[in-house]
Amino acid sequence: MELHFVHYASYHDSMFDAFYEGKPESFAVLGVFFTLTKKHNPNLQPIVSQLRNILVPRESKHFIKKSVNLYWLIPRNLKFFTYKGSFTYPPCAEVVLWNVFETPIPISERQLKAFRRLKTYKGESMADNFRSEQRLGDRPLVLYQNVRVSGADCNDKFNCWGYGKRPIL
Repeated sequence: MELHFVHYASYHDSMFDAFYEGKPESFAVLGVFFTLTKKHNPNLQPIVSQLRNILVPRESKHFIKKSVNLYWLIPRNLKFFTYKGSFTYPPCAEVVLWNVFETPIPISERQLKAFRRLKTYKGESMADNFRSEQRLGDRPLVLYQNVRVSGADCNDKFNCWGYGKRPIL
């Protein structure tokens, strides 16, 4: 399973405007993969516990009662790949700057089953709804990873680190 944090460029009035205008890089998506573990991921539980209340997609309105800190849904290892691409659902507009984290976050079998019970607006299973792999073409694939910044003021550990950029393909 994969989690997407979808952001649209601030010069658009709404997500729908960004989508229909169709400019390249109107969207940035952070992609986080999951890995199956024996233990529950407590950071997912506020979401998972409310999934049973989503009965009819686009019609069920149910809010998560406990706050969710999105910080804990991003891997601690901030190594990620970036490339220009498209949305994964039709019409697959090529307006997305993808940022996919290398390290997955944990999810238990029971938590995963709760997500797999969700249905689309057509009543179909949302499980195995992935799009086939697409050709990279001439788009660069770049790896960003934490690197020690030389000459930085290292009184604060956070300021001693930056991102190194390395083209992969």
